[in-house]
Amino acid sequence: MNDIDAGTVERLLDRAKIDDCIQRYANGIDRADKEMIASVIWPDAHIKIGDLDGTGADFVDWVWEALHTMMLTQHFLGRSLIRLNGARAKAETYTRNWHTLRDEGGQVYDFLHGGRYLDTFEKRGNEWRLLDRYVMWDFAFRNDTPTDVSRGAMGQGDLMWERPPP
Repeated sequence: MNDIDAGTVERLLDRAKIDDCIQRYANGIDRADKEMIASVIWPDAHIKIGDLDGTGADFVDWVWEALHTMMLTQHFLGRSLIRLNGARAKAETYTRNWHTLRDEGGQVYDFLHGGRYLDTFEKRGNEWRLLDRYVMWDFAFRNDTPTDVSRGAMGQGDLMWERPPP
């Protein structure tokens, strides 16, 4: 007796595609890959993050400009709670983000924040992308004395870095 029907398989695939979209969003930002960022958001989507309240296309331009002010960035995502409803889905994903920046005076600082992505996804054809995102902030912290790891960390000097430490 086989309890798995075609509808179950399609729902599992849809959830996997939505999860992949969430992961590609973070990876695209952390790797400064504009095409990857754009590939997860419908251009006519609605995105609300802080002062930005615009379309998906607006977000791609906004985040691309913001990425050029950051020395380092990393998004760490928790599990996502995904609720399918036909060609739409709601998802809530916990996130912890780390950014290393330099202010106008030249001081390097770390900015850490955490919260949740409150998302609506839409399936068009066979592709899922973000249709609506609201970023809910739970905490934020600025560290004006980031750890100097330019000569290694924890006694190790030959570490592989995505970008050179500030």
